[in-house]
Amino acid sequence: MAKQKQKEKKKKEKEREKHAKVLKKREQLRSKKKYDRMIDKDVDSSRDKLRPYVNPEKNARKVQAAIEHNLEILKQLEETHEAEHSFRAKLNEQLESEGATTLSDKLALIGKKVNEMADDNAKIENYVDNFKEA
Repeated sequence: MAKQKQKEKKKKEKEREKHAKVLKKREQLRSKKKYDRMIDKDVDSSRDKLRPYVNPEKNARKVQAAIEHNLEILKQLEETHEAEHSFRAKLNEQLESEGATTLSDKLALIGKKVNEMADDNAKIENYVDNFKEA
């Protein structure tokens, strides 16, 4: 019986060694494939990708047109800003001429005027238009 146990033990050890060799070989193949894939990715990413030809004159015209368009937008914004600024300045001057010096006084005066004109929207619109025209 002792000999039979020793034979089984040797057999198991050989099987373990074979299994270990197989696992080692698999790991080597897998690592080699991983390495190859990694190299392929590096090569693909390092290649210069072809870009379509862009005519420099055409590109310059597009840029010039975009700049002109943006300038028009900026001019319109500036005009709007100036109109709003002048409206606020005129309103502020009128409120100060009526005796309102603090912000709370000015808001109260505006509220009072709006309440007086609340029954007629046309009066409110005329009141605002007078500031814009003046």
